[in-house]
Amino acid sequence: MKTKLKACCSIILALVIFLIPMNCNAANNYNTNEWTEMEKIELKEKYKQLFPEHYIDIILFEQEGIDTSITEPVVIYDGEKECNGTTYSLTVYDNRQILICIEESVIVI
Repeated sequence: MKTKLKACCSIILALVIFLIPMNCNAANNYNTNEWTEMEKIELKEKYKQLFPEHYIDIILFEQEGIDTSITEPVVIYDGEKECNGTTYSLTVYDNRQILICIEESVIVI
């Protein structure tokens, strides 16, 4: 009788563990509206260092904006590089649009 009870409890516990959603939301600490001018300059310098061949695309985006005459933009570059535990990615489209993503590893204790 105890064996059946243990088996039943084990099955119920396993089902509970698998059925309860265990979501982990990534922290989003980067909000361009809250960046200081110094942080923006440092970020541009980091991208200039990591992606020197595509830094001109960042400058063109800032100076000229997105070319709205291109209705279906195509990715012309998509890459990522790591520096000191942080991954920086850059996606460049043929309409001068750029996307950047900064991913930091966080140790949770």
